[in-house]
Amino acid sequence: VSQFNNNNWPVAVDHLSFALRNIPAKYVGHRRCILWRLIPAKLFLSLGDKGGVGAPALFLSTGMTELGDLSSAFARGDVRAFEANLERNEALYVKNEVYLHLLKLRMLVYRNLLKRCYLVVRARKGDAAAARIPLRD
Repeated sequence: VSQFNNNNWPVAVDHLSFALRNIPAKYVGHRRCILWRLIPAKLFLSLGDKGGVGAPALFLSTGMTELGDLSSAFARGDVRAFEANLERNEALYVKNEVYLHLLKLRMLVYRNLLKRCYLVVRARKGDAAAARIPLRD
């Protein structure tokens, strides 16, 4: 947890993943506490696939659907859904001490959005056109 609070994401992911693997399934509360920090840490490292970090079944089984929605919005680059989720669940995120870390993810959501725009333009117009996407009007 101290590595998470110090923004040392690779070490935090290693330690939290180890803890999650070695905690018995019957300790649901402890598993949830670990997941509250592991998911944002993995998002910072962008270790997830296109569906976000964590399977939907994981979020359903632990009752953490709000974090699952946030993860999938992050992966899609859906800024509106990400911001709405942050606003709607702000009290919950503050209670679990991850709100400030999730706010830092905002710029990475914009990065994911720009990456998706680049991929769409590249698919339609080719590599040369995609490299010249103007970001200003």
